[in-house]
Amino acid sequence: MSRKSFDECYCTSMNDIATLDYIVDFVESHDGKLGNYEGSMFCPECRSAELSYVHKTSKKRAFLRRKLNFKLKLASFNISTGDL
Repeated sequence: MSRKSFDECYCTSMNDIATLDYIVDFVESHDGKLGNYEGSMFCPECRSAELSYVHKTSKKRAFLRRKLNFKLKLASFNISTGDL
C-alpha cells in the first residue's frame, strides 16, 4: 500500500489548518527552512500523527507525509479498502 500524502496539516504553532501551498510558499521564501512549522505539523483529521515536509525536486512536487513512528487504527492513512 502506498503512503498517503496530505495537502494540508494541523499546525500547533498556529493552532489552525495550514495548506501545503502556503507552506511551500513559506519554505521557498525562507531559503528552504520550515521555521515555526518544524515539529508542529500534524494530521488534519486526528491531530495526533506527526507529519513531515518533503521538499520538491525537479521531478516531484512538495508534499506532507506521516512520520513512520505513528500508528492509529482509525486514521485514514492506516485504513485500506479491505477494511471498509
